[in-house]
Amino acid sequence: MDYKRFAVPAIAAVLVIIATPTSAHASDRSAVMASVNRFVDGYNRADFTAAAKACASPATVVDEFAPHIWTGATACADWGRAYQRNAMENHISNGTVTMGKPWQLLIDGDRAYVVVPVRFNWLQNGKPAVEPASVYTLVLGKSAVGWRIMSWTWSEH
Repeated sequence: MDYKRFAVPAIAAVLVIIATPTSAHASDRSAVMASVNRFVDGYNRADFTAAAKACASPATVVDEFAPHIWTGATACADWGRAYQRNAMENHISNGTVTMGKPWQLLIDGDRAYVVVPVRFNWLQNGKPAVEPASVYTLVLGKSAVGWRIMSWTWSEH
């Protein structure tokens, strides 16, 4: 028996099997983070409508300011309006979120779980302020339109 004729195709088949899930997984990882970045980029431009387009419907948002939770079909947009009201009442402007490298990015079928360290800079009464080590935790779902944020929480460290 000629083992070389058998071994070469067998090795090639194994390499294809091993490489395919990695490529799909890497593609999903990029797509998940693209959705997270779309939300943060919208926020950083103070374009809460664009940010909300990264969200699923329904969604759930949990954040530091009252009422602390927003749920339902327009949760991300509702959070955006509440954030703007809170910012106005507390003389906050120029909010900017800078994300670090994800601590966790887990994908299980059509769900993804992401934990990202973040830095939040803003002006309060015209003076610089910072949350240097907050945590942004998200759950995303994959649908026909791509990965969308189903839930997110913000926690100051």
